[in-house]
Amino acid sequence: MNPFDSSVEILDNLLDGPVTEDGKELSPLVKDWPDNVPDPRLTRLSYSSSLLLQGCPRKYQLQKMRGREPISDADWRSALTFDFGHAVGEAVQGILEGKTKDQVIFRMLLKWENHIFDENDKQKKSFFHAVMAITKFVSMMEDGFLNDYEMAYYDGQPSSELSFRVTFPRNFTYRGYVDIVLKNKITGEFAIFEIKTDSGNFVNHFKYKNSSQATGYSVVLDRIEPGHTDYTVYYLVYLTRMERWECFEFPKSHSQRALWVRDRLIDNQMIIDFVESEGNLGFWPLHGQHCVSFNRVCEYMNICHMSTASLVLPLRENMLTEDKHYQFEITLEELL
Repeated sequence: MNPFDSSVEILDNLLDGPVTEDGKELSPLVKDWPDNVPDPRLTRLSYSSSLLLQGCPRKYQLQKMRGREPISDADWRSALTFDFGHAVGEAVQGILEGKTKDQVIFRMLLKWENHIFDENDKQKKSFFHAVMAITKFVSMMEDGFLNDYEMAYYDGQPSSELSFRVTFPRNFTYRGYVDIVLKNKITGEFAIFEIKTDSGNFVNHFKYKNSSQATGYSVVLDRIEPGHTDYTVYYLVYLTRMERWECFEFPKSHSQRALWVRDRLIDNQMIIDFVESEGNLGFWPLHGQHCVSFNRVCEYMNICHMSTASLVLPLRENMLTEDKHYQFEITLEELL
């Protein structure tokens, strides 16, 4: 077959016909999207993407419009860290829902994606270290930890890993997941529990005090119990190197949620300003101090200076909307 004929056929497919990748038909391209109107992929934020936007707009732009690259074999430690944190968090949720230790460990084993014997010995992260973390958590529960609390329920289901999406003007959205909502059996007050793992030798609790992550969760409490404004956030942090759990408590108020809403609107306006001044495919501000994070070099380090059009994926029709169900759909008007 003539290579030139093959190239022409591929080009025709890109312009007019269905495009396939790995045998699957891709959605048609969106033609003539205005460069001064935010690409829909840029308007979907979350706690982590907001931090990324504030840290390095250029990385936010490329990551949102290109999608994450598969983790390479050389980056197995990052994959292991993700697996470890996810396994521990889900297991704690299971214990608080009333599952036995054997049940949650068996589920951890089924969902563990790395090799069962992979280990980051410096940070003490592996499947077996995750089992140790859960064993210690169960021992804390047996010693009376959280005795005054019980699982909160919504629509007859345990309030763990609750998903929500807040819709803002100009098609901006903010998505999130609440780890666990518990209810005090004595006072009836709600508490949100965030589960974290940390490889440091100690935790400065002030890193969590003003975190916007848990403040935004109040939008979910409004749906579980309308009119509920004040609540407490607990951070359950497992120090992997020290092999121990620590718990930090932070009260939250309605006024803090108002500030959270304001901050989300500021994030949205930042994106609008970048698009109006630089375009979706322009060169957004590059913050070099964030090229290395947690001793890991940014995946765009050696290419972020290139033209945006050569780095991002083209906009397709299936990217115009988010095809995902959230348990709580909330509008800005409902928050005000």
